[in-house]
Amino acid sequence: MKRLLIYIAGVLLASLSPLSLPAQWTYHSSYINLTDAADCGTLVYGLYEGGSLLSYDRQTEEVRFLNRATGLHGTAVLYFDYCPDLHNLVLLYDDGDIDLLDTRNGQIRNMPQYMQNPDASLSLNSLWCSGSQALICTGQGLIHIDVANATVLGYYPVGASKAARIHEGSLYVQLQAGNVLRCSLKDNPLDASQWKPAGTVLPGSARDNKEALALLKANLKPYGPASNKHQKMRWTNGRLLSVAGKVDGNGKEHNPAIVMTYDGNDWRQMGTDFSADPEKMDPSRFDNPSDVIEDPADSSRLFVSYSSVGLVQYEAGRFKTRYGLTNSPLVSLVSGRNDYIRLSALAFDEQQNLWMINNGTDSLLVCRRADGTWKKYYFADLEGSTEVGYIVFDHDGRLWIADRRFAGAHRGGIFCYDRQTGKSRFRSSFTNDDGRAYTIGACYTLACDLNGQIWAGTDGGLFVVESPADYLSDDFLMLQIKVPRNDGTNYADYLLSGVAVTAITVDGANRKWIGTADNGLYFVSADGLQTIHHFTTKNSPLPSDYIYSVAIDDVSGEVYIATAAGLVSYAGDATAPLPTLDKSNLHIYPNPLRPEHPRLISIQGLTQDAEVKIATLGGQAVFRGKSLGGKLQWDACDFQGNPCASGTYLVLVTTDDGNTSVAGKLAIVR
Repeated sequence: MKRLLIYIAGVLLASLSPLSLPAQWTYHSSYINLTDAADCGTLVYGLYEGGSLLSYDRQTEEVRFLNRATGLHGTAVLYFDYCPDLHNLVLLYDDGDIDLLDTRNGQIRNMPQYMQNPDASLSLNSLWCSGSQALICTGQGLIHIDVANATVLGYYPVGASKAARIHEGSLYVQLQAGNVLRCSLKDNPLDASQWKPAGTVLPGSARDNKEALALLKANLKPYGPASNKHQKMRWTNGRLLSVAGKVDGNGKEHNPAIVMTYDGNDWRQMGTDFSADPEKMDPSRFDNPSDVIEDPADSSRLFVSYSSVGLVQYEAGRFKTRYGLTNSPLVSLVSGRNDYIRLSALAFDEQQNLWMINNGTDSLLVCRRADGTWKKYYFADLEGSTEVGYIVFDHDGRLWIADRRFAGAHRGGIFCYDRQTGKSRFRSSFTNDDGRAYTIGACYTLACDLNGQIWAGTDGGLFVVESPADYLSDDFLMLQIKVPRNDGTNYADYLLSGVAVTAITVDGANRKWIGTADNGLYFVSADGLQTIHHFTTKNSPLPSDYIYSVAIDDVSGEVYIATAAGLVSYAGDATAPLPTLDKSNLHIYPNPLRPEHPRLISIQGLTQDAEVKIATLGGQAVFRGKSLGGKLQWDACDFQGNPCASGTYLVLVTTDDGNTSVAGKLAIVR
């Protein structure tokens, strides 16, 4: 059996990675479709579709997944090539960044010069290495690199090029048109007149990767998600659900019909055999899945909205049926065309009715009841909306819609529908509690927190509906969280004012994980007054500062973060609280705590704000704390910060009202 190693620490990070807390981060990259391989002696490197990189050790059979959490500076490798004289693997990323990886010791030298050049075209066409030099073909010319010294020898604007070589003391470049130009290294390649026609065939040969490809294919099985693209996710019933597409009112977005699940160990892709479609839809038209949700009545059944063909039902991982023009009230944007049904924003209510948005139509809010019947709802305020991203329900059953874009003169905004009274309200303009007026162009996301408040992410920043019932009234005021500056003045700043907020997810302790467009990920306290973390690509292994979606495992607390450059997860410390405290649910691990274990001990199965006391068998308290949601973590140190001695300890847990208590035991071995 091949040994699989996700290399988070050790030699590969030696003196090179400025990234914080790498052990808390995990990359979930796709290693499904192998596209290139490089034989570097003992190590063979594999490049996969989407830019994922790994190494395979011929001797130990260990596999190492390489990414920003292991010290790389980029996310998606576009091309690589090997300089055997230097034992350096040159990595060219899709953003123009370059890493030089020493395959002997794992050290990495970074060359950001081209990426940081504002005049450079990022049309990157090929990479080729010879001796200690590398050539990169671009849409404007040729980049010449001295790999030994990690310097750029020159940039030669010979025109759009697709391949290059160094042969017998001369540079050769093949242009996109097919003709080859030659320039002697003794001449000045910066002088366009020195480049002479040299036929249509490049001399020399390209790197032969056939043997290396065959080796990796024979020894490694496909691993990870089917795609590095995750645009909307949710965690339900012990697994992550993810789709590769999104709702697109313009019809320009085309993403494959990839629907994925992950249970913490294995990735699974929903079947793509659509031959049982009731309308015999062309399989190629199944693109841009925009949302996925599990049927609360049957965990083997998933519903997926497509921004093309309507609603698709999967059972046990396979296509079951599709709801379109002939078997549902869903409407196409183009009359008679069953592949222009722009569906998005799935949500089940407490009666297990499935709600969805049929974008671009008059009655765009649609409900498929639990009994299989359908109902459509018309609201004049929503007519013509083309990009609704979210439907959420608050604690009183009101339905909320996040509208990203309207057609024509209409704007995006926040819509609320009280299903009990029939009243509704759409707002793209509102006043905050300081009397300041706002007009937003789009609402990207909504989340209902544990207190029943609605948190809204818009193009103008973060807003909170403190009392959802008041949203329907004329004198409603929107809350903007004011964070004190703590600089001796009475001044405060609005939290994330003017920052486009694209994702909001609430953890088990009611804290918020807030994703933004190009400003990274914020982790804030329950009331938003404290920023616990602000992760960006500069201070963390985050693949991109553009966040699409965030989902949280309510049992482990793991936070899954979908970015524009792929999926990562972060080891969160809060889980969903249990409604009652019961000893049978109390879980303490690792237990016993041994020297080889991480020092943090997790105590799970708790109620909200449960009091936790840890004491010696003699009754001397060494720690007190409160649960975060349903979990508490302890560093095995006493009140003074000293490691607790070997022995057995009592774990005493009491609900916040003091009415229920349970106890457990914990052993520490030093």
